[in-house]
Amino acid sequence: MAKNALDREIIDLARTLQGTPWCDEYEKMISGMMYNPVHPKLLEGRHRARCLAHKFNNLDPNSEPFEQFQKTQCALLEGMVGKIGSGSFV
Repeated sequence: MAKNALDREIIDLARTLQGTPWCDEYEKMISGMMYNPVHPKLLEGRHRARCLAHKFNNLDPNSEPFEQFQKTQCALLEGMVGKIGSGSFV
């Protein structure tokens, strides 16, 4: 069952993430409320996530030295999920 109030705790956490498609519908979505899934900001966010996932999945490991390749992977992953910590692994 959908919630009927915004979850301030999760909204405050989401504000610390980078690249979130911020709008009222996003706040409703992450709070577990009914929301409009075709809101332009949410559509734009899903498109951005697909583009980042495509780049991540199609990185050529021969394109750069290992250390730089790892940094590129981490940057793309952080763009997809908002924040990663030291030692994150997918």
